[in-house]
Amino acid sequence: DPSPSPPINIWPRPRLVVGTPRQSLLVSGVLNCVLRHGPPPDRWPLIPSPPRSPPTTMSSSCACGLLIPAQDLRRSSFCKSCRSRSVRINCRYCQAESRGSQYEARDSVCSSCYTGLKSGPAHPCKFCRLNAAFADARLCQRCQDFELNLGPPSVCQSCSLLAAFPRTARQLQRTHNQQLCFICTRECKRRAHYRHRRQSMSKKVGPRIVWPTQEMGFGVLPTALLQVALSFLDLGEILLTIPLVCKLFAQLILSPSSRFLTALQCSQLTLPSSLTDRVLHRILPKIANPAYVRRLCLSECASLTINFLHLLPGLVHLDLTGCRLHPDLFANVQFPSLVTLRMGSMKRSLLCPGPLPPCPQLRLLDISSNQFAGDIIAAIPALNVIELVDLSNTQIVEEHLSFLSPSCLRYLDVGCISGSSRVGDLTRYTSLQYLNLRGLHGRLGSYQVRRLLMNCSQLLVLDISQSAIDGSAFVHHESLSSLYLHGCINLPKRPHLSAFISQFPSLTVLDISSCVELDDNSVASLASVSPCRLTSINLGSLVQLSYKSVSCLAKSIPKLHEIRIGGAWYLMHSDNIEDRLRLLNPNINIVRHDPDLDQRRQQQLHRFCKDSIDLR
Repeated sequence: DPSPSPPINIWPRPRLVVGTPRQSLLVSGVLNCVLRHGPPPDRWPLIPSPPRSPPTTMSSSCACGLLIPAQDLRRSSFCKSCRSRSVRINCRYCQAESRGSQYEARDSVCSSCYTGLKSGPAHPCKFCRLNAAFADARLCQRCQDFELNLGPPSVCQSCSLLAAFPRTARQLQRTHNQQLCFICTRECKRRAHYRHRRQSMSKKVGPRIVWPTQEMGFGVLPTALLQVALSFLDLGEILLTIPLVCKLFAQLILSPSSRFLTALQCSQLTLPSSLTDRVLHRILPKIANPAYVRRLCLSECASLTINFLHLLPGLVHLDLTGCRLHPDLFANVQFPSLVTLRMGSMKRSLLCPGPLPPCPQLRLLDISSNQFAGDIIAAIPALNVIELVDLSNTQIVEEHLSFLSPSCLRYLDVGCISGSSRVGDLTRYTSLQYLNLRGLHGRLGSYQVRRLLMNCSQLLVLDISQSAIDGSAFVHHESLSSLYLHGCINLPKRPHLSAFISQFPSLTVLDISSCVELDDNSVASLASVSPCRLTSINLGSLVQLSYKSVSCLAKSIPKLHEIRIGGAWYLMHSDNIEDRLRLLNPNINIVRHDPDLDQRRQQQLHRFCKDSIDLR
């Protein structure tokens, strides 16, 4: 046999693995070769590294919930599409501005004031007079921070309140070197912004009329459009109703020397909040017959000195809501035809107005949220024709209501009056149709409510929210159609709710939100009431409720078309509760709302006032 061939030594191909000595030796050999035979290091080509983009911070838009880059968000944390759909909302306590939906704008509360409300009720701040100081605090949170960081305040040169805190020279330039408070500073900046925007927009329009009085800020209109508009007016005979409202008075299109203004006869005059005394005194002499003015609206004109009411003796409707009062407000004034007078929200005023002039035809008086309400109504003589009185959020005593006529009064609102105030016996007002006793807490018990229901046979709307009543407060009442029991924590779950509601055969609106003792069985018992005419029921913040009771109501009450479940945890987290209830009642509507706000109640109050007095 031939000798066997020697074995062939076949080595596998070397494979480089990261971290092995083979690779490190290979790399070092390559580098030595490059350094020995290659160009010197100073001639090596530079390979530019790609630019590093800054890290992108993804944020969530509060409206749409999409993750978008933080640099694409506006200052208000809204993306461009959400900001176009948002509106400006103001906190009803501290007047802080923010952006939100149109539903939040109706009655909004900022997070700071919401936290302050938990410590106690709100009262006016010592400096800014805004209703934003809570519990035992003398100052609101804004004034506390300003005083701590900036120092003591001075008198505001616009509203004369001790609320203008020190400012830097650059900040004073924005307000024309005037020491202004927070509210007046914001209004000044807003007027400057509108003026700048108007000037930039006017550059895009064609030929126009430009008046020489540019310091007054009068706007302009294209010549052709003005000629077409005036061609349809008969200036000799027309009685023109012009609310001088264009968000700003500066958008008036006519010159003060215009013949049109000289021949003008106004029956309605509405002035914007940014109006100044200098502009008003140039406009009033141009009105041909001031005695013909029937309606005057000066709502929120805090910077206006109201000393011209004696020129308007024919007023029928006067609105001074939010204005600045002074002792000579009604000096030498006669209102023989005045029907409605609104003087609410005067908490920023420091001086009490003088006594009201004789108003024999006065039927509506609104002095809600007015710290001088007691002094104002104390000087009012007995009026036999007054029908609607709003004294909510004021400080009154029983003697202040002596001017009201028991036989004519149909609307009385004394809700949320101060803790030291008392309303006394209201059973003598037998013609009442609407009565608001909201927020009286321990000052309103079951005995007082029982007497009211027994004596006021024409009562349609009764609001006794946040009171200390129990089941013994209800007696039979034929005409009551709306009952508000929000926050009545003493309302028991046994006997069932049907035992109380059956006393009101005409009831259509029921609010039992925040009555924490009520459970499923108590609410479901409403289905056994016969006849049951309920169309709307508010179950907000009833955490013990489940789908069982709501389905029983939807199936057994055919006229029920609205159930409000805001804050009811089990109901709001039930799967497809809207679709399941519509199978039982096709007309049902489920509303997820803020349990602390009742928008339907506010709409009902406005409709009641509109039906009671012709406010057109």
